[in-house]
Amino acid sequence: MRIIKIEWHRTIIPNYTLMVMDHLEHDIKYICRNHGVKGYDQNDLAQELRFELLKRIPNYDCYRAGIRTWANKIMRNKIKNLVRDSNRAKRKIQYYINPLSENDKDTA
Repeated sequence: MRIIKIEWHRTIIPNYTLMVMDHLEHDIKYICRNHGVKGYDQNDLAQELRFELLKRIPNYDCYRAGIRTWANKIMRNKIKNLVRDSNRAKRKIQYYINPLSENDKDTA
């Protein structure tokens, strides 16, 4: 297993982001296979996770956590947010679309 220290690689290797993303690709695919979000297939979910990781790589601190631990936390939180948003949208549609029943129409 390769240990990647981002702070060290930033000064020597300019494309450290590509190296990190390549290192995490297996974890991204594993999470996408095991978690489903309504409205997303595996490729869409993988793309969302990659984009989230790319946005947050500059904030990674190698002294606080390992790269895989940090990335798994970011990906878990992103999936939670996507599921929450999916459920929120579903509730909103049901709330506005459900028609009144015949009994409700008489009292309204």
